[in-house]
Amino acid sequence: METSPFSKKQFHENGYCIFPNVIPGLMIKSALKAINASLCKGMPPSEIERYNSRSFCPELMHDPRLMGLFLDTSAYPIAESFIGRGKLKDIQEA
Repeated sequence: METSPFSKKQFHENGYCIFPNVIPGLMIKSALKAINASLCKGMPPSEIERYNSRSFCPELMHDPRLMGLFLDTSAYPIAESFIGRGKLKDIQEA
């Protein structure tokens, strides 16, 4: 997927672009449900430092509901259009 020159200019100037409706609402709801369920469990006090430096939901870092937000939508090809095809690092975790 190619992005417009305007989008590339906006990204260069602002560091981000907004692409509405790239991720289907059902995928977003599913990911949020997983995140909220994880956060409701709480975190062990002994792990707070690790969670602060990496993820508040480490058990979801490989979860397909989160990984799919990028890998299974047009978000990945959009990112490639900015960086260059084949130049994205292999995505292993959310």
